[in-house]
Amino acid sequence: MKRQKTYFTSNEIAHVWANEGAPHGKCASHMSFDGDAFYSYNTVLARRIRYKGKVAIVHDTTSFSSTTGKHQSHLRNAIPSSVTVFRINNGSFSQRLDFTPADLRDWYLKDGKPSKDYNPKTQKVEVVTSRYAHKRAQETLRQNKALCRAIEVCEYFKLSSRRLDIQRQNKMEAVDSAQSIVNAHEAKLTERRTNRDRLQHEHRIAKAIALAESIKADPSQIAHLSRWNLSNSLLESRPDLQAIVDDAFANRDALKIKAWRKGESVYFDYNGPAMLRSINGDMETSQGARVPLEAAEKTYRFALRVRSAGWQRNGEQFKIGMYDLDRVNEQGVIAGCHRVSWDEIFRFADAMGWQRIGEEVSAA
Repeated sequence: MKRQKTYFTSNEIAHVWANEGAPHGKCASHMSFDGDAFYSYNTVLARRIRYKGKVAIVHDTTSFSSTTGKHQSHLRNAIPSSVTVFRINNGSFSQRLDFTPADLRDWYLKDGKPSKDYNPKTQKVEVVTSRYAHKRAQETLRQNKALCRAIEVCEYFKLSSRRLDIQRQNKMEAVDSAQSIVNAHEAKLTERRTNRDRLQHEHRIAKAIALAESIKADPSQIAHLSRWNLSNSLLESRPDLQAIVDDAFANRDALKIKAWRKGESVYFDYNGPAMLRSINGDMETSQGARVPLEAAEKTYRFALRVRSAGWQRNGEQFKIGMYDLDRVNEQGVIAGCHRVSWDEIFRFADAMGWQRIGEEVSAA
């Protein structure tokens, strides 16, 4: 029997856990998982709750350190949008997050209680009240949000929420009043920010034009520059410079893609289009997930057969190594957070020498 893989790359491990691809695993950057629990060092960042056939993830979004913040980013990006996630801000080192649905409901209720602190004048612990109306209103909304999250837990796991519904109903008038106060305060802040942002935007435009002029003189500068500082909106008054910058970025991106497909380590924007490459007997995506080439080819054959009619996971399942295939349509293939176009699929298949046998529609 083939031994199951339990050691993964930093980019891959969160995908494996989120898709339940292995019972346990670890990586070099201190991320690991064991069953339903996902760890950063020895602290559980997320855990599945299973209750009467319902599954959800409780995810502590607290950033304990810069390293754990990176682990949180991997985790957020890996969890499929179809999965129900309850986010908390617990922030306790070595925590286990072994909540039952009732425990999670009670955590939100406790989090929604009024803030208290010691008052040296009265020498008592009292409810904290601000002298600013908008601060008091924000506290009311915070408490109501926690109550609503507790009700959502009850509704998802089919727990009784009658008492909580009554509490929410009784607070509706106070919540509406608090929302009006917060909206008025935010309107004042928005006006101030608008004036500030206008001045900052004018400064960014001048800076972008100066930077584009320097790129015109020396295109090699583009190698380490961010598109954010040279966006088209900043250069719309100078279409001549905009064209030069667009060409420079296009050439840079083409070189990065070429280097990545050769096996080099290259950073890509996580929201960019998914790309595929072959490395050490696996198919790897530009987002860091890996599957054996054999499983990738099997998925390719299946996708070709169902492409014209379309397919989605609804009772019927199709495994891609440790991951689940979610959808096949005319745009491409969807698996978890990956959306791979047919152009990229056919490019990779051609590079692997896979024939397009069994395709029900003509290849794009």
